[in-house]
Parts: sequence; C-alpha cells; structure tokens
Amino acid sequence: MEAKIKIAVIRVRGIWGVKPKIKTTLKKLRLNKINHCVIIDDKPEYIGMLKICKDYVAYGPISEKMITKIVSKRARKIGNKKLNDDEVEKVVKAIINGDKLDKMKIKPVFRLRPPRKGYKSTKHAYPRGALGKWPSIDGLISRMI
Repeated sequence: MEAKIKIAVIRVRGIWGVKPKIKTTLKKLRLNKINHCVIIDDKPEYIGMLKICKDYVAYGPISEKMITKIVSKRARKIGNKKLNDDEVEKVVKAIINGDKLDKMKIKPVFRLRPPRKGYKSTKHAYPRGALGKWPSIDGLISRMI
C-alpha cells in the first residue's frame, strides 16, 4: 500500500476583519483559534480550502515521526484526558490510514503552544514569514509542541 501524504494545517492569525468566506472555511477545517492544528489528507477538496485561507494558516506535509510526536504530546480524549501508549499507536495508525478520530472519541484538533522564538512574521508568506505553504512543516511543529 502506498503511503498517503498528510498535511498539517496550523492557524497563525486571528479573526479580526476576516471575510465571511474565509471564516467559514476555517470553521470547516476546525481551526477556531490561533495555534490550533489539524492533520488532513492531500485531497483536491482540502487543497481548495487551503488556497482560500492561505493568508491565515501555515500548512505543509508532515512526517510520520512528527505525527507520532504530536499525538503523544498533544492529543486529547473527549473530556480532555491524555492518551496512554496503546491509544497513541492506534491513533497514529488511524491518522495515517485516514480513519475518523470521532469514532475513537479523540479530539481532531491539536492545541499547540506558540512557537519558541516566535513566528518570523504573521503577515508574510513562508520564506519571509509563517503563512502559506511550507516545504515541510515539521520544524514549526517541533517548536510548538
């Protein structure tokens, strides 16, 4: 079976002055607050959504190692309880295979900390700032765990 590419999406900017179309797109992606992260598939539907809200999020491919790290440190059950080691392995496999986390009673959003040493800029795209598409989002996520 071919490994599916997963994309991590992190909300970088707030809601002040956001156009309604962008606001609804962020809600559909479940990115309600700054520093929230979701992991999505590389599907055309999601890519279209990312193009709409690219000025408010940072996104890029995420490695399996970083998925394991983010799930072990930041995944929560409904009721805000941490996962044990067996549950972490099941959740990582479910994310990689594209299964729904709602069935496992796991929150689909990872609440991250602000990055150590901050964002470069929250108003410019990737080389100059934090917004838009990154070649690999692992560096930013490791600073936020």
